[in-house]
Amino acid sequence: KAAIKKINEQVPKNRLKYIPITPAENRAIMNFSRTAQKMYQPTVESIATIINTIAKKLPGHRERVQHIGLFGYSRGTENVQLPRAIKFTGSLYSIGIPPELIGSGKALRHAKETGFLPLLEKLCPYLREDFAHVGHYLNRENVEHLAKKHPGIKAIHDDIEGIEEVLGIKIGPTKPHHYIHRNLSSTIYYKLGLNEDFSEEALKAAEIRKSLG
Repeated sequence: KAAIKKINEQVPKNRLKYIPITPAENRAIMNFSRTAQKMYQPTVESIATIINTIAKKLPGHRERVQHIGLFGYSRGTENVQLPRAIKFTGSLYSIGIPPELIGSGKALRHAKETGFLPLLEKLCPYLREDFAHVGHYLNRENVEHLAKKHPGIKAIHDDIEGIEEVLGIKIGPTKPHHYIHRNLSSTIYYKLGLNEDFSEEALKAAEIRKSLG
């Protein structure tokens, strides 16, 4: 009853926050979405082998985190097949690469260059806070190691730089449990290279995030 009461109180307030958009703004949003997809999809396709390799070794379905990035998740593209959303996100988080970062740096740079950024910030008022939040689970060292071997991870490295540059923030762990998660993702990375079981570390990392994927 308390939850229903809260919903009834908050819904009318949220309706007042509705942001109307003009036809021109709607066209700009559609154009940006199409361009951003082209920046996201090739990177995901190029790291599909890494994602699928980790996903196969993750535990079964657990809680799923609410998605807050610029892109949605797809189980596959024209060229590759990917795991379901939970294992897709879980595999990347497990090695310290929040999937919300993929393509986002390039998309934000494009938004800035084309003058779309003010509208994007108007529609996504918590853009900086959202990226700062998912960035707490970034393992920059893993990204740098993998970037030397995989062009797709190099693209994600560039995305991280783009996010920080355009939004004027520095992403990464800030609290003790974030650093514990980073250490677990480092262990997972090295165990993956040794073809050793890392399910225990993956579950501990998921507990910190309060979701597997």
